[in-house]
Formats: sequence, structure tokens, C-alpha cells
Amino acid sequence: ESARVKFFAAQGLGKLKHAAAAPALLAALRANNNDDAHLRHALVMGLVGGNNTGALSAAITDASPAVRLGALLALRRLKSAEVVKFLADSDAYIAREAAIAINDAPITAGYAALAALLDKNPSDEPIAFRAINAHFRLGQVANAAALAKFAARKDAPARARAEAIAQLAEWPKPLQRDRLVGIYRPTEGKTRDRSVAVNALRPIVADLLAASTPSVVQTATLDALQKLEIAGASDALFAAVSNGDLAGETRAAALATLDKVKDKRLADAVKIASDSSSSTLRLAALPISARLSPDAAAPVLAKLIEKGSADEQRAAFRALGFSRHASAAPLFVQQLALLEQGKIAPAVQLDLLNAATRRNEPAIKAAIAKREAAIAANTDPLAPFRVALEGGNRIRGEQIFRNEPTLACIRCHRAGAD
Repeated sequence: ESARVKFFAAQGLGKLKHAAAAPALLAALRANNNDDAHLRHALVMGLVGGNNTGALSAAITDASPAVRLGALLALRRLKSAEVVKFLADSDAYIAREAAIAINDAPITAGYAALAALLDKNPSDEPIAFRAINAHFRLGQVANAAALAKFAARKDAPARARAEAIAQLAEWPKPLQRDRLVGIYRPTEGKTRDRSVAVNALRPIVADLLAASTPSVVQTATLDALQKLEIAGASDALFAAVSNGDLAGETRAAALATLDKVKDKRLADAVKIASDSSSSTLRLAALPISARLSPDAAAPVLAKLIEKGSADEQRAAFRALGFSRHASAAPLFVQQLALLEQGKIAPAVQLDLLNAATRRNEPAIKAAIAKREAAIAANTDPLAPFRVALEGGNRIRGEQIFRNEPTLACIRCHRAGAD
């Protein structure tokens, strides 16, 4: 009855490719009832080695969730198309694991079945994201249309709608890495017809930018307009900055995109943003304003650093890091001296240091070097990292965690309600 003995026995049966052991391995999965994950893994490997497709197919309808999960995991390793049958499993966890198996393994024969789940508006985010990704990888006109249709659904989760729009934005030049798992997995062609995504997205743009639409969806739409080079994209971006009914985050994203594309109306957009009642939009305009009009921005930055909130101070430090105004260097030297004295709020210390490292003035470099020498002499092993304990940008961090393909955090990790 030793779990350790069972573990090695199951692995041994797999290495012997003993197909006749499948009933005993499935019975052991039933008895384990998912209590011991290590034993379950060994039993799965025994099933994989035996490759008894008949027994595994029969286990798909087994009354025990533990048996069904074990069979699913074995079929995943075998990259069997039978995995698609688990997408309709009554156990939500098993259905999710089936979607993960098809996308992550991958099991390309299951893409169509996985993509079809999007029509049912799945509430489970990992399933929804993988259904979206399946449409993207299938890459047909009908798949682009399905993504646009889902993005337009007001009853669908906002983050999933935004993901569908983001995938459409990448349609003409698919990423070489899979967007969800970060593995090098190029599509068949390096480029695809841009008009397919444009024609799918254009009819719903007005609804996606409506004031009642969640800001994350609006932001994804504005980004897609720019990436797909849809006619009138700059006009839509400028209109978004000017529209006081939109969320500040959306208007800030539109302003950032206008800056990125060097729109000729950027100065006008910055003035509108600076006069806005939205603090998010005003802070987004600050670094752009400092670059376009350094003389006018300099006293504003100094005031915000002295008396502003933590968010205002962070924005001011970032802007000051790129400022060409003569007052920037002395102000940095002053703030670094206050940091040494422990008089800089913990929530903005990292922003101060990051901005200061962008400067080339000898006085600033000397102040940073002095700080680094003091840290090196400190016996506290966490001393170099204490500036990161507070502050930061939660929204930006979450975007990196979930959407940065080169890091692929979500391949192994979960956060929030995942």
C-alpha cells in the first residue's frame, strides 16, 4: 500500500510499454481520487507508455473525475485528438485542462473545436483566451469574423474582449512566439492579409469606443486602429483624447499612441489633456509636455516633486529623466541627497532612481555611485531591493504578467482569480 512503491511501479509499467496494465492504472487513479499529485503523474506516465488507446477512450466517460483527468493528461502527452471530447466535460476543471492541453501542447487537430467554444461566451478566462488564440492560429476569414463578433459582445468579460481585439491587431504579422505560452511557434505564413482583420473590426469600431464600453476594451481598440493602419485612426485617437465621457485610462492610451505615431496635432492633444479633469490623463501628458515645452514644464515638475501626490511625483520623476531643461540636473542632485537622508517617500524611491540613471551629468552619476557604494557595504542582503517594496504600477505589471510573450509568466503561474 506504499504510495512510493506504486509510484515507481506505475513508471516501470510505462517504460515497459505494458498496454495491458491500463485497467489497473485507471483503477489506481480512481482510488487516488486526485489526492496525491505525484502518484497521479506516475500513473499517467504508465498510461502514456502503454498507449492503450481503447482503454483511454473508454475512460473519457468514466464516472470518476480523477479517472477522466488522468486519461486527459495521458491523451495530452500522446497529442491525441480525443482530448477535444473533454471540452464538454461536466467538471469545469477538466474542461479547462482540455482547453489548456489543446493550446499549450499543442494538439492542432483540436483547434477548431476549441475555437468553437468562443460562440458560447465561456466564463472561464483560461478557456476563453485559448479559444481566442485558436481562432488566431487557424487564421481564416471566418476566424477573424468570429473574433470581432466576440469583441462586440457586451455580455462577454471585458478582458477577454480586449484580448480578441489584440489578436486582431496582430493578424497581419503574427508573433513568432505563441501569445499565451511564449514558446516559439510560428504560424504557416510570416504575414497575412491585413484587410481580413480590418474588414472584421471596422464595422464595430464605433460601438467599441462608446462611452459605456469598458476602458480596457476601448484601449485595445485604439491600439488596433493604429497597428492595422485603419483609415481615420489618428482622427479616432484625437477624438478619444478630446472626449471627456471616456475613461481617463482610455484617453491616456490614445494620447500615448498619438505621441508614438508623431501626429501633427500632438501639441493640441497635450493641451487638452493638461486641462482635463482626469488626473490619469494629466499625468500621461506630463512627460510629453516636458519634452515639447521644457521651459513651461520645468516649474510644474519641480512643484509636483515637492508637493504632489505619490502618483504625481512618479510621473514628474519620469518626465524629468528626459527633460532637457537646465534645472533638471540640480533637482535630481537635491532629490538624491534627500533620498540618502531618508526623506523621500518609499512609494517613489524607485522612480527617482530609475529616472536619475537616465541622466549623464557627472554630479548625478557621483550621487548614484555614492549610494551604490553604501549599499554594497550594507550587511543587509535585501538592501539593494528595498526601494521596490512600495510603489510601482499595478496595471502595467499585470499587463506584463499576462501579455508579454517573451516572459510568458502565465505559462507556469496564476494570479488573482485564475
